Amino acid sequence: MHASLPLQTFSFQNLPKVTREEIEFFNRWASIAPAELLPPDLPQRMFQQVEPFVHGAIDWQWTSTARMIDAAQMQQICIPPTLLVQVALLPLEQRVWVEFSPFLARVMLDRALGGNGDNIEEGVPLSDIEKGIFTYLLLKMMRGLQETWATPQNLELRLEEIHPSFYALQETLAPGTTFYYKEMSLQFLGQHGFARLFLPTNLVYEMTNALPDLRQSQEEYQFFQQRIHRVAETPVEGYLRVGTVDLSEADLVGLQTDDIILIRECMAHRREEDRLWDGEGILQFSDHPHYALRCSLQNDASMPLIQARIEEVVQLAEPPMLGTIDRSEYLMDEQHIAPSEYEESQGGPEDNYDEMGPVLSDVPVPLVAELGRINCRARDIMYLRVGQILELNRSPHEPLDLVVQGQSIGRGELVEVDGKLGIRIISLHR
Repeated sequence: MHASLPLQTFSFQNLPKVTREEIEFFNRWASIAPAELLPPDLPQRMFQQVEPFVHGAIDWQWTSTARMIDAAQMQQICIPPTLLVQVALLPLEQRVWVEFSPFLARVMLDRALGGNGDNIEEGVPLSDIEKGIFTYLLLKMMRGLQETWATPQNLELRLEEIHPSFYALQETLAPGTTFYYKEMSLQFLGQHGFARLFLPTNLVYEMTNALPDLRQSQEEYQFFQQRIHRVAETPVEGYLRVGTVDLSEADLVGLQTDDIILIRECMAHRREEDRLWDGEGILQFSDHPHYALRCSLQNDASMPLIQARIEEVVQLAEPPMLGTIDRSEYLMDEQHIAPSEYEESQGGPEDNYDEMGPVLSDVPVPLVAELGRINCRARDIMYLRVGQILELNRSPHEPLDLVVQGQSIGRGELVEVDGKLGIRIISLHR
């Protein structure tokens, strides 16, 4: 006779929930860092940096699985008084926060000052002297974090502030911010404490904006990194365009003040309430770009200059062919004909205008509505990140520049004509 085993109906209710946001977060992280987000030896590397100063070993253990939380949940976790350490990840615009147990911090401080760590007063904020010493210990721990986690990502860690509560930093958080959250328990000289990591999930969006063609293989990426110094100091000018239109040669020559040109593409507009810019633009560093940066315009009355936030890298055209130089078109050099001799043999353009003029009038000339420019060097482009704020050389109250082949030919303003956007010519340069 066989004993019957009790059977239970399988249910999905007790399984851990994984959201699409979490899946996308870890997929993006894997694309920039094959290693784990928090390598197993990372805490040990950090704590080893301070053990000689506190005269004892710090034991640790992860106590929770990583999960995504919002700012309201972070506020519930960070009960004051506490120690919220704010760390900047340069050159990114993001901040990371680590909450450290105030009690265990006092035990470590007492040991660093020559005490036994057994007579600790709880619930009292750190004095200026204690805060200075604790900052020194944090900088030591950040050295291990820099070597293990930040160095492969070409980031620089900077300790910015130690907040006593969540309320001190909540105004700096963007609406809708979510965090990658994980907690560990700490033990030091028989005393228990904790450390909690709050990492903004949109951090990975800033770290995954490298150009697609540079990520095709690790070999190509390393090749580029090893040779960037050759062009690193090259001056570069980028300009933010908000609209374009193709004109014929005759239309371009015939432009006059107060003319209105209907534009083919426009991503920006002026707000009615304050006449400041809103919408998007394309930041490019060449007249014929293959890649550019899509930016959202950031303006309010307190800003003297237009600001743009980098949203993503976009591909505008097929990448150029690399690795081969085709010299077949350099016929004059190969035949040793001077430019003046070539013109004499072919005749001047005026001799051919009556015949070829109508053909020339069909050649489209791109007219670009430009909102502003930035000046930098080639190396600076490699440090740009999604989410970074750029400042243009233009007041938000100034009109647009009208640009042809990189040269400004005049200025204009956006107007609406029968439901379509156009540019009214304000002035034209000679």
